[in-house]
Amino acid sequence: MNDIDALHPEVSQVIDIGNRLHFDIGGDRPELEKYMEDMTSLWQSIYDQCYSRLQLLNNSLAEATNFHEQLMVSLSSSMFLGLRSCSVCLILLF
Repeated sequence: MNDIDALHPEVSQVIDIGNRLHFDIGGDRPELEKYMEDMTSLWQSIYDQCYSRLQLLNNSLAEATNFHEQLMVSLSSSMFLGLRSCSVCLILLF
């Protein structure tokens, strides 16, 4: 989220400039209000999507790490059992 968070001050600045412009020109400016609402809404949508994807990525990483650890334990156990059975076979051969 660092990239998105880094853009937040710039977006806030644009919103502030838009609000000042709206105040300075005065009167009823529905088109300016609509642009400001659209930009704010789009920014929030982008931020929410990035946050959601980051959570999904973190969850997937945790699951992959857990799977890897379980696989390594399973392989270690299998290798130990395999070596043990090979030792038994060697003992029986001699």
